[in-house]
Amino acid sequence: MQNLWPRRLLITGGVLICLASIALLTGWGDFVSAMDPENNHVAKVEADSSKSVNLSEDKTYIAYRLDSSTVNLTISEIQTNTEIERSSPGMLDGDRFGENSRIYISIGVYEPDADGAHLIQNLDQEDPVWLVDKEDLGEGSTILLILEIACFAGICGVCLMPLGGILWFTGRKKSYPTSLMMDASGGLQKPITGGDNAQHRIPTTDEVWASVHADVPLDLSVPSTHGENDVPPPFADRPDGQQSSVKIQSEIELDSIIADSELDEEIKEGSGNSSNRWKEWDEG
Repeated sequence: MQNLWPRRLLITGGVLICLASIALLTGWGDFVSAMDPENNHVAKVEADSSKSVNLSEDKTYIAYRLDSSTVNLTISEIQTNTEIERSSPGMLDGDRFGENSRIYISIGVYEPDADGAHLIQNLDQEDPVWLVDKEDLGEGSTILLILEIACFAGICGVCLMPLGGILWFTGRKKSYPTSLMMDASGGLQKPITGGDNAQHRIPTTDEVWASVHADVPLDLSVPSTHGENDVPPPFADRPDGQQSSVKIQSEIELDSIIADSELDEEIKEGSGNSSNRWKEWDEG
């Protein structure tokens, strides 16, 4: 029986890849829109200006500029006038894609030491700055969950496809024994021959009828019609393994001389008889 698991793995992997691709294509636009700092930010400070906002101690904030990596930004606690130390963006604090193919560059990561009002000063003369809560996804939380599931499904599909292909090709190389089946009464299938690799002949109609209706066992073995002793030797003087002696060359020559002498005598006798026949006919 053919193994169906390779085909199932191939189909499952293909379906997962298709669903993941559809989810990514349909949800990517909404995800980018939700993660755009212009749509999801704690504060936006225009060029060469400042703004007071409330920040939390247990949160991490990322500052972004549009198409610029210039820092020129200070954030300090108003009550103590203590400036928050800036950290370089890590792998998970990288740039973001925005609407209309805009790219927001991460310029720093800030972790407040206390809750309360903080003063954000943008010292750049041209570009505004956006301060974003790292963990606040806004309306993009549901979309992000869908995209994460789609990515996981896509990874599973990519893994299942090669596995199914390997099992498919390795399974095709194996030879499975086949058996001859026939339809019996009641819609059942009855094996005529076993699943061995022995050679079987095709049963006759009478044999099949007797097997189905009279439960007569079928003997479909092929009888051996060619034995070792049935094949004659290729040459008369070479028995090839037979239990008889081989004539030597002298015996063959002697037999030839005897045969030639006997033939000459028969010819002489025949010619002598023919010479006297005309006399007998003439005297007749």
